[in-house]
Amino acid sequence: MNDSSLPFIDNDSDHRPVFRQPTKHCQTRRMRDHDYKKKCAYLWTFMRSRELSALSVIRGDIRVRGDRIYTEPTTLGIVFLDALTNFLERNPLIKCNYKVVMPDHVHIIFYVTDKLDRKFGWYVGQLKASCTRIMRERFPQYAEKDLSYFIRNGDNDRILYDQGQWSRWQRYIEDNPRRALLKRTFSDLFHRTLIISDGLGSLHAYGNLFLLHYPEKIVVRYTSKVSEAENNRRLQYAREIARNGGVLVSPFIHPIEDEIYKEGLKNGWRMIRIIEFGLPARKHPYREEFDYCATGNYLLVSLRDERSFERRHPMRAVCLEMNRLAERIVESDFSSAKFRRE
Repeated sequence: MNDSSLPFIDNDSDHRPVFRQPTKHCQTRRMRDHDYKKKCAYLWTFMRSRELSALSVIRGDIRVRGDRIYTEPTTLGIVFLDALTNFLERNPLIKCNYKVVMPDHVHIIFYVTDKLDRKFGWYVGQLKASCTRIMRERFPQYAEKDLSYFIRNGDNDRILYDQGQWSRWQRYIEDNPRRALLKRTFSDLFHRTLIISDGLGSLHAYGNLFLLHYPEKIVVRYTSKVSEAENNRRLQYAREIARNGGVLVSPFIHPIEDEIYKEGLKNGWRMIRIIEFGLPARKHPYREEFDYCATGNYLLVSLRDERSFERRHPMRAVCLEMNRLAERIVESDFSSAKFRRE
């Protein structure tokens, strides 16, 4: 191959070739085509500056069934709440439908009731500035520091397009204190981990890694390559293994496999679920899986890291790959594997 056929080279230029890196999606970008002046609902997340102490304290006991889990604002948390009250009084077209003040961040659902004179981000900037001003007035130790801001750069917004989406996110942020306390109480069960294993390559996991070392693991798979009677025999055997404390390993894709997965959640069986992509940083499984992680009976293992999803694979090929990984996990004892917390 001669140089003229190589990609990324401009033969008429003396410049060095430029290679573009894969896109890494940023959670703080504004939506390019959205009109931020119009009537709309937003879920907005603010992150407190790292140099500040906690905005709230989580109260309640996660070990006591039915105990109320809630947040109690600290003096810094009250700074934010007072700034928010003043902000809403000055801007009657903006309503706060729900909020939760967490120790290191705040979730708010804003509703813009009519067209604004400026983009909504401008008003949010006023709220952030107000937080900093009130903080410096009440806490002299921050007044002397010109770089002491209450909210750090990188706040995130999500546009809520309909009532269903609104309701789902409201339930999510209402549950935020409970999930945070769950993670704190059972911290070892809520980490993203890189697994490097001979024969398996690099895998990404979330949950109880000790399930990988358990000596009795079995694949759950429904396949058209065997008879219905043989499928039923294999699945019934897997159920017996699970009832006796063994570990079920599967992507749980087929509806019959999914039934066993739901049965496992209900009965507290040990399970390793294979997924295609790992969880991004600061992301966690949905509530059902998140809660099940706290029992120590659950582990998610992904084929690929979350950053590699620019390249898509045909669905059938992905399913076969996940099933093969399940079989290899069952065959391995991970005695020589290396684990690195991400």
